[in-house]
Amino acid sequence: MSSNYSEYFVMQSTDFAYWGSDATDKQAEEFNNRLAEMLEREFPGVTVEPGLENRVYGPDDNVCEEIGNWICNHYPEACTQGGKS
Repeated sequence: MSSNYSEYFVMQSTDFAYWGSDATDKQAEEFNNRLAEMLEREFPGVTVEPGLENRVYGPDDNVCEEIGNWICNHYPEACTQGGKS
């Protein structure tokens, strides 16, 4: 496992539907911000930006998959107040 993820870029969907049909735009923005903070704690150096889709880019496909799997497993935590991971 790498300790510096500065070569990796995570694009987070800004579509509130990603967070559930009941989410408001404001809630979706809060959830995205929490998820970005969680990602930056878990993968130091990673760049997280809003985008039209959820996607991970970087030089190692296995690490991209690891980050993507982490997002899938932890994004519900971003919907809670703490978002602590």
